[in-house]
Amino acid sequence: MLAFCRLSACIVSVRAQHNIYDQAWYNGLSATAQSQYDHLAEDITQKKTEDHYSGFGPIFVRAAFHASGTYHKRTNTSELNGGNFRHRTEMEHSSNNCLDTATAELEKLALKNQVSFADTVAIAASLGLQEM
Repeated sequence: MLAFCRLSACIVSVRAQHNIYDQAWYNGLSATAQSQYDHLAEDITQKKTEDHYSGFGPIFVRAAFHASGTYHKRTNTSELNGGNFRHRTEMEHSSNNCLDTATAELEKLALKNQVSFADTVAIAASLGLQEM
């Protein structure tokens, strides 16, 4: 699993399909890691259209926004790295209403594809922007 700070530097823009990674970074990954990230992007893309309302894209973007503004005083961690916003104490904040739905989906996607939660949130938000 890659640290979010490494991935955030590698996501350069939201372009057509899954081409959201810096190619030099992506090409430096092992074949296994490339496959994991490719499958994650495919699963997220399917998830965007699965919901019978407007898809998961907007809530994935919102989750990334709220996650990036989270700070854990005891561990001195913030942003997506560590996934602090998904913990119960953060979910109880009124500004995080309904993010439990996104968090549950993102955790399943991260586990299934063996990609860190932070990377999954960042990739889901990037792909979610394509739909809006």
